Amino acid sequence: MFRISDIDFEIASCKLDAFVDEDGSSLCWGFEVNASSRSPSFPDWTAKFSSEQLTSTAPGVGQKWRELAFFQVEWTEKNDNDKVPSAYLYVFEHLPVGECRVEIYGVHGNLRLRVNAVCDVFYDETYSENLPLRIDCPIDFKGILCGRRTEAESREELSPYLDHSEFDFVQDEYGVSLLRPITAL
Repeated sequence: MFRISDIDFEIASCKLDAFVDEDGSSLCWGFEVNASSRSPSFPDWTAKFSSEQLTSTAPGVGQKWRELAFFQVEWTEKNDNDKVPSAYLYVFEHLPVGECRVEIYGVHGNLRLRVNAVCDVFYDETYSENLPLRIDCPIDFKGILCGRRTEAESREELSPYLDHSEFDFVQDEYGVSLLRPITAL
């Protein structure tokens, strides 16, 4: 389910990922949800709800990604200044959400994302400010983003946070590296 006010959306993708921050002090978790309107009144609406850095994990907290991928984060203000935590909704422009509660949880061996928030879309008088945003859907753990690092560098960077043997190393056609989980939840 992805709903803004009374407008339902079809979810195209929902991905969880992580990366080690620039100074190597934490593993940062983020997500992205992409959806398209199901409403005949708004057939061209597409939405992206995302957070590049929703929460973080300190080194040595846990070694299995399945232990670290469950969390709940809340905030009240619409943060438009890269404050952590924060998230943005894009319909016509990127706008921060407020009064937000994001939860990553497991059900029957699968990860799920649940969001309750207040958002703005600035479409007309009815669909403008402080609209309820609700999301509840499966979320796929894409893996650990590693930039252009080699496999050895990627695994070494990850080792203070997670057991890197639970991940396969892959690179895309541009040389961007990813440690992808090989174990199910």
